[in-house]
Amino acid sequence: IALLTSLDNIDFREWCELICSTKKCIDFCQNVGLIGFTLNEPCAQGHNHWKSGSCGQASDEFVWRCGKDKSTRTIRHGTFFSNSKLAIRQVLDLTYFWAEQIDSHAFLRRHCKFASESTVVDWKNFARDCCGEHFLRYPVVIGGPWHTLEIDEIDQRGAATLLPIIHQYVRAGTTIYSDQWAAYNGIANGPGPHR
Repeated sequence: IALLTSLDNIDFREWCELICSTKKCIDFCQNVGLIGFTLNEPCAQGHNHWKSGSCGQASDEFVWRCGKDKSTRTIRHGTFFSNSKLAIRQVLDLTYFWAEQIDSHAFLRRHCKFASESTVVDWKNFARDCCGEHFLRYPVVIGGPWHTLEIDEIDQRGAATLLPIIHQYVRAGTTIYSDQWAAYNGIANGPGPHR
């Protein structure tokens, strides 16, 4: 948790140093919980004695190796990276740039070395979906005095849907901007000015 807090203020040079090799990428992922320090499932023989080790043939240079029967699994097994063909560093870089809002498609293709535009679009959508999923699981109250909230299009735009959500998740004093659709008229009685 302390490492995650310190990531809020990390600059680009520090980021590059933090993930400058595959080993450092894996260490970083382990420290923030994206990759485990061990694999918690049995091998084909029923053993559960996994240790990470280097492997020149592996795309990530490291694998999980069973200490009993020497079977291996990719270091990505059962993780956020499991189904990706991108290098772990590419995924981490894209996530960093996206979080820092340095995420134009041309920039990401050049600096993350993505082969196609569709890769950039897919991963940016995935990052947005991950954030959406997080906030659905762990809702927070947003806004407050001197903060502005813009309401965008949603499927159910009725006042019966919107107003309870706004009252539950938007702090008093928040300025709310919308497209002035009729259902938003009740927002004037909400947590702050409506424009």
